[in-house]
Amino acid sequence: PGVQDKWSRFKPSTGSGFPVAAYSPQYVWGVNGGRLYAINTDVQLVSPFIDLSNSDSTFIQFYMDREIAKGDGVHVEYSLNRGETWRLIPDDGNTLATVNWYNNIDFEGVPSWADTTGGFKMSRIKTTYLDDSSEVLFRFKFVSNEDDNIGKGVIVDNFNVINPKTFDAAVTGVFSPLSYCDIDSAQVEFKVENYGKTLLPSIPIEFSIIDENNNVVSIANETFNLNLDVFDTARVTSNRFLKFPPYGNYKVQVRANMPGDGDSRNDTAFKYTESYYGCDVTLRFSTGLAISGPGSWEVLVNNKAPEKRLFEKTDSLQPTTTYTRTVCVKDSQEVKVNLKDPNGNILRFELFGFGYRYWETLGGNPNLNSDGYEWICPAKLSMGVTDINLQGLEGNLPLAISYPIEVSLQNNGIDSVDNVKVNLKIDDQAVITELKTFTPELRYKDGKTHLFQDVWVATPGLHKIKAWTSDPNNGNFPDTRIEDDTAYFELNVLDTVKAVSVNNYCNDFENVSKSWRGLNFSTYKIEGN
Repeated sequence: PGVQDKWSRFKPSTGSGFPVAAYSPQYVWGVNGGRLYAINTDVQLVSPFIDLSNSDSTFIQFYMDREIAKGDGVHVEYSLNRGETWRLIPDDGNTLATVNWYNNIDFEGVPSWADTTGGFKMSRIKTTYLDDSSEVLFRFKFVSNEDDNIGKGVIVDNFNVINPKTFDAAVTGVFSPLSYCDIDSAQVEFKVENYGKTLLPSIPIEFSIIDENNNVVSIANETFNLNLDVFDTARVTSNRFLKFPPYGNYKVQVRANMPGDGDSRNDTAFKYTESYYGCDVTLRFSTGLAISGPGSWEVLVNNKAPEKRLFEKTDSLQPTTTYTRTVCVKDSQEVKVNLKDPNGNILRFELFGFGYRYWETLGGNPNLNSDGYEWICPAKLSMGVTDINLQGLEGNLPLAISYPIEVSLQNNGIDSVDNVKVNLKIDDQAVITELKTFTPELRYKDGKTHLFQDVWVATPGLHKIKAWTSDPNNGNFPDTRIEDDTAYFELNVLDTVKAVSVNNYCNDFENVSKSWRGLNFSTYKIEGN
């Protein structure tokens, strides 16, 4: 409204707007620049002339992100006479070759797309009737009716006209192994497709595990007898187990090594997998006398974004049975459990985690959201300062005297701690570091205090004190939750002010060095672990 709709090439705003990003960086074509389109729109996006001379078995493939109201729509047409007339590229019903082709009829009665995809979706169709044509034009035609129920239209990226090779095996996805605790070896699940013109009886595959420095640390080869017809796909799991080194982020790469493959650009796909330290969370649950209807439960872990780690339908369980499920969780990850069991198939639900136990008897309200069960896997190694104590200060005025400084330490990690460096810094003075040894070792959630050898002689004015730990267990393994390592303390020491005369003292509160001191509840400590 107020702006004439048009197709335009633009760079999406990262993380906001429509779309949130291009399918492949950085530009896309879209109606009205990803803004709301108007009523009674009829706009076209036209390709250059494409020479398909000597082509054989061509197909087109592209990615679209759509937000189109019902009755409006976008479709694809072609022209063989330099744009004088246009013909619809229809759905050919080829279940193997055709992907996501039209799902609606627009107000003009033309097959089209009209939906909300929530992201880019690939569409593909064979165009063999265009083979050997010398001048082909393609166009996307977007129309809207008089209804004011409008959306943001359509975004197009990565439009391809493909002249397939005789042999072309494409690896189009890698799905496992997932990130997990202490991965020693794992099978690889992937998807392979036949983009060529010939049936592929077997496809040799190369698997590689590549570390963060781009070094190949593990490699294996395996041949899969799949008999893939043209445009057929197969989701396959390797028979071999690939070896992972201890801990870290790794690139799991899958490459098709098809002899005579005519297009190497689609041979390889990969995913990133992390082998990490962590701890187990165990769920134990019991079913009732009968399984009455649909239900489910799921376990989510949240590091940077929620990831579903376990899922189970409660109507697939046996009655009067107790089940146990265990999943390993990366240290410091938050764990949540959602139970959606409206038919009361589960009578009891129990969750065990390191240092945590929760038991719930369900009755009458068996739907529990994430807030019902929450637990954070403790760090493998985490040693922190919880408190700073100036001995002799509590209950007294902050005077310019000597204070022994003591800090409270706590082991917040799963590993026991034999020793740790305790560091102290007051204002701009040099850092004091002392080694604290624990006999016996400090276990999870155990605490000890450390008294620094030298007392601090306080002087009038504001002082900032910081204490923190470093290098637990001689630094053999890094502290994996550094946010709880440090504590802070502020102290405003009273000054002595000489009156101008025996009977005269005045302070207008403009001189900070001679200011009064507010002794409040939180005067000294600053929570900042």
